[in-house]
Formats: sequence, C-alpha cells, structure tokens
Amino acid sequence: GPQDGSGSSRVMRVSASSDVCALCLKTKKLRDSHLVPAGILRLLRDDALKNPNPFLMSVDHVGQTSSQAKQYLLCHGCEQRFNRSGENWVINHCYHESDGTFRLRDLLKTAVPILSGPGRGAYDASKVTGIDIDKLIYFSASVIWRASLRQWRIQKQIYKPIHIGPKYQEELRLFLLGQGSFPQHAVSIVYVSTSDVPPLMVEYPDSLQDEDRDIHRFYVPGIWFHVVLGEN
Repeated sequence: GPQDGSGSSRVMRVSASSDVCALCLKTKKLRDSHLVPAGILRLLRDDALKNPNPFLMSVDHVGQTSSQAKQYLLCHGCEQRFNRSGENWVINHCYHESDGTFRLRDLLKTAVPILSGPGRGAYDASKVTGIDIDKLIYFSASVIWRASLRQWRIQKQIYKPIHIGPKYQEELRLFLLGQGSFPQHAVSIVYVSTSDVPPLMVEYPDSLQDEDRDIHRFYVPGIWFHVVLGEN
C-alpha cells in the first residue's frame, strides 16, 4: 500500500464478511443464496410423510435433511435477475411428481427431431414452440458459475468448487449480468429424461474431461444440464 509519513504501509483489506455481491461486484446487503434454487428443492419434499424432507446421499452420509447448499453470495437485485432470467422457467417446466407434469418434455412430444432413435431423439430447440432457449442457457450457466466460485456445504457434506478457470468464470459473470455474450468456446446442452417417471432428485454440479473438453453438469428432476467448455 502507499506509504504514510511514518513509513508504515496503509493497506486496504476486504474481509470475508464484506458485502460485495459476486455478480455485480457492488457493495450491498447479501442474500443467503442457493446453489440450486429452493423452488426446485421443494419439489423433492413429500408433505404426506411424517418427515417430508428429501434424503441427502453421499459416500459418507445417507439421511433426511432440510438443509440446503447456500451461502451469502448475491444481492437482492442479482437474486431477482437469476429468478426471472431462468430459474422460474425451469422450475415450472421440469418434472413435478405431485401431479405428474413435465412441461418441457410435453413440448418435445409434438416436435420433429433432427435425429432420432428408439424412444429418443435430438431436437433443434429454436424450432420447438414454447421452449425458451435463453432461459435454459441462462439457468445452466448460473448454476455452473455459482459452483465454480467457492465450496458449498450441506451439513458435513462439502462440494468442492468445480474448475472452469478465471477466463470462463469472468465471461460467464458478464453474460449473467447482461454485459456480455455467452462464451465463444462453450456449448450448452440439455438432456430430457424419456422415463415415464424421471428420477426425483437433484445432483449438484460435477465435472469430467472428454479429450480436450471439460464437461460440467448437474441434474434437476427430469433434466440434465451440461455446459461444455474448450476451444475445440
């Protein structure tokens, strides 16, 4: 830091509790932000049971819990940006066990696939009426970006940060903030379950490497989201 008259250094420090929003980088009061939206996690509850909470399953622990992966990360304005730009649409269109609805899959049933096989197909989402591509891409990017920033915890279960590198991290931040485009060397892919009853679960983000590409993925009821990063 700059030197004062006494020869000592004046250093500006930002503590871990500073109210700096990770998205807009402005100093504001932070909200207790979820890694995966609370609205999706509520779909895992069964209020007909004495204990309605979902099971947390890991290598070290299996048990029901109401705890969720969350921490102080975003300001109210950025939380609302995430809600309206992707989260609400995905919550409404993923699989709902309570009434058996799966609106995203229903949209595909009336569409013509560009590739098809037994019981499955690939679709050009831009040609499927009712699918909001921007919201699917935004939601996928927002979860992967959050997972890359720091570790997340549910009770004793720790989810380490996924590694996307500072370049993609900043490109995704600007995209999510509305100040940049989706990264040039990135692809967002959505897989929709063909099962009559898709797995009612949430899988937090993880990563795998395929040759010179990194695949970052997570699951919400009925839908796998993949973000593929790499110059090739």
